[in-house]
Amino acid sequence: GAVPPLVRLLKDSNTQIAQAAQESLGALPGIEADAAVRALLSATDKTERLLGIELVSRRRMMTSVPALFAAAKDADAQIRAAAIRRLGELGGTEELPALLDLLAQAGNASDVEAIEQALSAVLSRIEKPEDESAKLTARLDGSQPAQKAALVRSLGVVGGPEALKAVCAALDDTAVRATALRTLAAWKTADAAPELLALARKTSVATERTIALRGYLGWASNRDLPADQRLAMCREAAAAIDQADDKKLLLGALGRIQSLDSLALIAPHLEDASVREEASAATVAIAEELLKGDDAKRVAARLVEPLERAAKATASDELSRKAQALVQQAKAKAGN
Repeated sequence: GAVPPLVRLLKDSNTQIAQAAQESLGALPGIEADAAVRALLSATDKTERLLGIELVSRRRMMTSVPALFAAAKDADAQIRAAAIRRLGELGGTEELPALLDLLAQAGNASDVEAIEQALSAVLSRIEKPEDESAKLTARLDGSQPAQKAALVRSLGVVGGPEALKAVCAALDDTAVRATALRTLAAWKTADAAPELLALARKTSVATERTIALRGYLGWASNRDLPADQRLAMCREAAAAIDQADDKKLLLGALGRIQSLDSLALIAPHLEDASVREEASAATVAIAEELLKGDDAKRVAARLVEPLERAAKATASDELSRKAQALVQQAKAKAGN
């Protein structure tokens, strides 16, 4: 009996009352309330349809998902956008094929973006999204550039070897190369790192090299990976680096690896005017951590020379003083 008055109050002139009625109808159990929401969803009045779309999602009415897909093809852009958004909230593995069909049929950039967001929302909730990669990769060939770019970005959400392979292949398509590169640079697992390094080495486009190196060195900076692996990655990247901005990325990664080997890789950059400040800061950061460690006494003597060089290289009085203070600590720990 509460359903009819709540439906009437949905369009009350007092917005607080209308909102309260919407919340109440959204929470009210029973088939009568479901039926009222379905009636709103199929109404001719736009406001009622938008309310119906909202309430289908709020009530988790999975039986009305087909009606949402129908609304996602409506002539009215606001209806389409609302329906697509709610499909992203309600959809699961079973809805992926229909969402992908919807993407293929999208007629404008706004719809493509909305459907991509819905796909990402659905994929992010699936326990093993990489199992769904074939559904996306099968749609790549023959897709329009906007749809293909959306699929490539969605593969970044999916992850896994098959998705990675497909994104790497998309680098050969000039229409989506930039999208594929950025997706690869933001990949959520380290297996993308070799692909990023290979791209950085062979591209002649400076911006592409920087994006690839940023993604690659992001993994070299990731403390979840073993320090020796990250150091090896930095050594590999060094050969592909000749621009100051790229050198700064390398020094940033090296500065997070507390080892004497890392200091050795940084040392040549202390003489490079374009990055000597970054090299000095990285040297001081590493030495400071090493002097706090269990092996401080063993490594202290080998820290003196790079710290003295950093103190001279930097134009920062504060950093120079800090380096000089660490020199004294290193000498003391070394017994000098």
